[in-house]
Amino acid sequence: MADARPAAGPRSFLLITVLAFLICCICVPARNDLESALGARALSHIVDLGLYNFVYVAAAVMLFFRPAHSPREGMGWRILALGMLCTAGGNAWYSLVLARLPEMPYPSMADVFYLSWYPACYLAIVLILTAHVGRFPLSVWLDGLVAGAGVAAIAAAMWFRPLTATDPGTPLLTVLASIAYPVFDLLLLVLLVGVLFILRTALRDWVLLLAAGLGVTAASDVLLSTQVVAGTYVQGGWGDIGFLFAIVLMVLAAHRSRRSQPVDALEILTRRRGGSMRVLLIPLLSAGASLALLALGQGERFPPVAGVFAAVCIGGAGLRAALTVRELAQMADVHREARTDDLTRLPNRRALYEECDTVLAAGVRNKTMTTMLLIDLDGFKDINDSLGHGAGDDLLVAFAQRVEHLTGPGELFARLGGDEFAVLLPRTSESEGLALAQEVVRAAREPFILAAARLTVDASIGVATTTAGPQGRGDLLRMADIAMYAAKGSPRRVCTPADAVDAHLGETRLALLSRLRDGLTGAPSARATAGRIEVLLQPKIDLADASLVGVEALARWREPDGTLLPPSDFLPLMSRAGLLPALATAVLSAALDAARSLADAGLVVPVAVNLSPVDVQDLALAERLQQLLTERDLPASALTVELTEDSLVTDPDRVAAVLSAVRAIGVRVSLDDFGTGYSSLSYLRRLPVDEVKLDRSFTLDIESDPAAEAVVKHTVGLVHALGLRIVAEGIEDGATAAVMRRLGCDQGQGFFWSRPTTCEDLLLTHLGPRRRSTTWRSDSLSTRRG
Repeated sequence: MADARPAAGPRSFLLITVLAFLICCICVPARNDLESALGARALSHIVDLGLYNFVYVAAAVMLFFRPAHSPREGMGWRILALGMLCTAGGNAWYSLVLARLPEMPYPSMADVFYLSWYPACYLAIVLILTAHVGRFPLSVWLDGLVAGAGVAAIAAAMWFRPLTATDPGTPLLTVLASIAYPVFDLLLLVLLVGVLFILRTALRDWVLLLAAGLGVTAASDVLLSTQVVAGTYVQGGWGDIGFLFAIVLMVLAAHRSRRSQPVDALEILTRRRGGSMRVLLIPLLSAGASLALLALGQGERFPPVAGVFAAVCIGGAGLRAALTVRELAQMADVHREARTDDLTRLPNRRALYEECDTVLAAGVRNKTMTTMLLIDLDGFKDINDSLGHGAGDDLLVAFAQRVEHLTGPGELFARLGGDEFAVLLPRTSESEGLALAQEVVRAAREPFILAAARLTVDASIGVATTTAGPQGRGDLLRMADIAMYAAKGSPRRVCTPADAVDAHLGETRLALLSRLRDGLTGAPSARATAGRIEVLLQPKIDLADASLVGVEALARWREPDGTLLPPSDFLPLMSRAGLLPALATAVLSAALDAARSLADAGLVVPVAVNLSPVDVQDLALAERLQQLLTERDLPASALTVELTEDSLVTDPDRVAAVLSAVRAIGVRVSLDDFGTGYSSLSYLRRLPVDEVKLDRSFTLDIESDPAAEAVVKHTVGLVHALGLRIVAEGIEDGATAAVMRRLGCDQGQGFFWSRPTTCEDLLLTHLGPRRRSTTWRSDSLSTRRG
C-alpha cells in the first residue's frame, strides 16, 4: 500500500537538491575568484563543507519522506538515503578534520564513511528492484550475475592495477583501503550491468535514471582515484561535481518511480526481441571474455581480481546452463502432459487441434487432401451406468489400444473426451479414410475381454475430407461431426457429409417429434425434460376508442434449451403424428391460465384460441371447454374459439352442430382468415359465429389500392348486416388502422399495437398501476359498430 504522507514535502526537497547542485556547478569555474574574495578557509567551509554536503542532505531528506508503493521499496530508498548521509559524513570529516592536518592519514574515518556508501547502495538497489518486480526467479539473477561479472572482469583487467599500486612496505590497512575502492566500484558495475540486462525489455525511465546515477558514481570514483594516483586531484573540481550529479539522477529516479507500474521478471524472460541469440549476446560475450582472461593467465598480465570476476562469470554461466537444461526438460514434460489424455495416454483435443492446423496448412501448400475421422462409441453410457465407470474406463483404454494399431506413421489418433475419438489422416483421400473407418468399426465389434465383463460395442464414424481451396480446422470438424451423427442411424455405421444431409435433417425432425410427443402425452418424468407448450398474447383493439377488448393466444413450443419455436416448425409434425387434439388441450389450458392471471390482476378481457379442423369436429368439444373453464373458475365469456375456413370443408353440418353446442355454454365463436379459403356468405348465415376476422391480405396496400378498399367496405357492410362483428388482422401502421376504422371495422389486431407478448408484459403495458373491475360482464364481447 502506498504511503499516505503528502508528496509536497519530497517534491520541495527535490527542487532544493537540484538548485543546490546547479549552484555548485556555478562555483567550479568561479572558484579562484571566490577564493580571492572569501579566502581559502571560508570558501572551503561555505562550498566544500556546506553547499556540497547540503546536496547530499537535501537528497537524503527527499528519499526519507518519499511516499512508497510498499514497505520494501520504502526501506530501499531510506537505506540509499543513509548511504548518502554516510558520504556527507565523510565529506564533513575530510573538511573539518583531515584538511587541517599537516599530513593526511590514509585510511581514515572519512574512508569508513565513504566505503559505507557501497553496501548501503547494494542493499538499497536489491530492495527497490525486488519491490518493483513481481517474480524474480533464480535464472534472472544468474543472467544479471553473468553479464555483470564478465564486464567487471574486463574492467578490472584494464584499470584495476594502476589504481591499486602501492610501494613495498606499505601497511596492510592502506593496501586494503586502496583495493577496497576499485573492488567496490567493480561490484557496483556488476550490479549496474546486471540490472540493465535483467530489465532489458522492460526498462522504465526511473530505472535508467537510477542506473545512470550508479554509473556516474562509479565513473567519478575511478576518475578521482586516477587523479589521486597521478597527483592532479583538486578539491571542488569537476570530478567532485560528478558525485553530486549522480545524487541528482538518483533523486529524480526516486521521484519518477512513484508513477511506475510493477514489472514481471517472468514476462521479461518470455519476451523475444531480435531472437534468442540477441537475448544471450551479453552473457555469451561476458563468458567468452572471462574464458579468455583465464586462458591468458594472471600475475604479470592481469590482476588477480580480474581472474576472480572471470571465475564468477564462468561459474554463473555454468550454473545458468544447468538451470536452463532443467527448465527445458520441465517445459517439455509440461508441454507433453498438456497434450496427452490422462486415461488412454493418447494425444488429447489440444494436440489434435494443433496438429490439424499444421497438417491443413501443409495440405494447402502441397495441394493434398486431409481426412478426419470422428468416432463415437454407441452404448457407452449404458456400460457406465450398469457396470460402473471403472469398466467404462477399461473399455476406453482397450479400444484406444486396438485402434492405435490400425493407424500408420504420420497419422494422429486422439481422444477428444468421453467416448469420442478422432483420427487425423494427412495426404489421404476420402476413399482411403472410409476404408480405415470400416476397419475401426470391425475392430470395435470384436469382443473386449475385461475384468468386469465381456463387452461388445459399435462405433459410429463420420468421415470428412478437405475440398479444393483453403479450409479451416473448424470446417473439417463440423463436417465430420455432422457425418458422425448421421452414421448413428446408418446400418453401415460410417457416413460422409454428403450422406449426412438428408439423414441429419430427418434425425432432427424425428428428435423434435419425439420431444413433442413426450411433452404433450408422455409421463410426467418425460414431460419435465422434453419441452412445453407456451402461449404468447396479442391484443385486440377497439378501433373506435383504441381500448383493449381482447387477446389472442398464439402457441409456441419451448425447447429444453430455451429456444422458442414458431407454429410452422411443429404444427406439420403434430398433424402427421395425430397430436392436434393433445395440442389443443395444452393450448386451451395455457390460454385459460393466462386469462385467469389477467383477471386476478384486474385486466378482464376474453382470450381467443385457434382450433384445428380436428377439434371443431369433436362432438365433445363443448364439454371439454366447460371443464377447463370450471377448473379455473372462469365464465364462458372469458373464452373465444377461432376456426379457419378450411375447417368447414369436410363436414359443414357436423361443424355447425359442434359450434352450436359451444355457443350454448356461452363461449363465443370467431371465423379466422376470412376471405382466403372456401367460405361463402352462405356459411356466415348458417354457422353459429359471433365474429369474422378479415385476413391480413386485405389490409396490405389498402391505402393505395382502391379495389382492396372497395372489397373491404362491402365485406364490412355484409358482415354487419348479419349482426356479426368484424376484426381486421395484420395492421402494422397507424394509417392502415385509420382506413380500417373509416371503412367500419370494429376491432383491429397487428404489430401496430403490439407483437405477441407474455402475460406479464401485457399487464405492464395495458394495466400499469390502475385496477379494473374483476367482474366478467356479458357485454364484454358484445358486437361493436364503428
